[in-house]
Amino acid sequence: MLISKDISRLSDDGRYLYIDMRPRLDVYLRYAHWDEGLIVHRLDGNGWELENRDPNILLLTPEHVSNVNLPVHAFIQSIPMDIRTTVTRFDHLQTKVLQLLAVSKAAKDLLQDIPLLLWLLADWAQNPDVTMGDIKTLLRKKRAAILSVILSRESGENNIKFLKKIVPRDFNHRQFHFIRHYLYNDGAGAFRHWPEVPYDALVILKNHLEMVSCRLIKDITSWDYKALSALAPNRSPIINLISDTISMGRDLGVADPMSIINRCDTLTDLQLLHDKWVRKFNLRQTPISHAPLFPDPPIPGNLNIQPIMTEDELLQEGRIMRHCVGGYKSKVREGSSYIYRVIKPERATLEIRKNGRSLSIGQFKLADNQKPSEASKAEVIRWIEDFKKTTSAAFLSIGEEKLRQIPTKMLPHHYVNGFFNVINIEEYIKKRDLQLGI
Repeated sequence: MLISKDISRLSDDGRYLYIDMRPRLDVYLRYAHWDEGLIVHRLDGNGWELENRDPNILLLTPEHVSNVNLPVHAFIQSIPMDIRTTVTRFDHLQTKVLQLLAVSKAAKDLLQDIPLLLWLLADWAQNPDVTMGDIKTLLRKKRAAILSVILSRESGENNIKFLKKIVPRDFNHRQFHFIRHYLYNDGAGAFRHWPEVPYDALVILKNHLEMVSCRLIKDITSWDYKALSALAPNRSPIINLISDTISMGRDLGVADPMSIINRCDTLTDLQLLHDKWVRKFNLRQTPISHAPLFPDPPIPGNLNIQPIMTEDELLQEGRIMRHCVGGYKSKVREGSSYIYRVIKPERATLEIRKNGRSLSIGQFKLADNQKPSEASKAEVIRWIEDFKKTTSAAFLSIGEEKLRQIPTKMLPHHYVNGFFNVINIEEYIKKRDLQLGI
């Protein structure tokens, strides 16, 4: 977000930055000078109240640093240059990190030695019961003790060494989530023999930590773990290949699929194993089942995109298309995946994934796992857009009281960057009223 001149100003003495986003948003903030701890206050009905949570507005961005005409440019000049240079990388909790650095030399030491611990501390410092005095007291403790307080559980030197090894590409919310996941799930010890831990390794190994020392991972990185960062655009296919191979092995009754997968020297070997198991699975003579129908799909089908509703149909789809979708029956039964057969413009298989209240396009493959054409992708997007329009139109005609009685899962979905986000009921009413001009 650009803190432009039309929403910001400096106080006459230059010691306060005001950011006023009213009336578009009910947000009016006041930032104190660096020498005063960069404390943030928010204006509400009772006057200026201390804002303990990070406001999620970046002070340090390339444009704010370079554009001398912006009030924020003048304001950030009081922040020491070395801190500005380092903290510009933080897209998540940037203001909170700066506040810690403004009042504590120990925080500056952490920034140089183990920035991820400072990042975790900034998140903990958002707790409304935590005072700056509490933070200064905590910073005087040993680092393992600091992490124990942050995690609310005993934390040893293994976790500190793990944090030192991680090489984040960006300090954003997603990377913060992955790091916390490993700390809370005792995953740090698995990397004890790694000299460095690139963020992309955390993503690939998140659900398959038992592969951390296998030949395949070492081949991917050519014995250079930093090389994993170069795989960023290709992480999803690798993760899907690993997950599908494990799932297919289990469906075939392989006692320990991981022991066989760990013997794969290369990704090519893993792909060959996957394809071998898929062929074996699809050749099985499976009796016609009398299992109940799969759960209703979140998006109704049409002439070109049809939901697969039974286990027999799913197995047949795998045989016809010569891929591993037949092994997805458990995911479909539990409602985490929904499978559709795409008829036109070319024959394909589509997966819609469900995670909580969000839906996303999962795997989309032609026969033999070939990639679909742009025309096929466009057909799927058009199908999604048509569903959104139809659903929204139906809900626009419903009165507010009746609307509040509708289960959240029945509310319209909004498609953004490949994801459907189910909107909050209050947000939906506001959006609907705006559309109707109420």
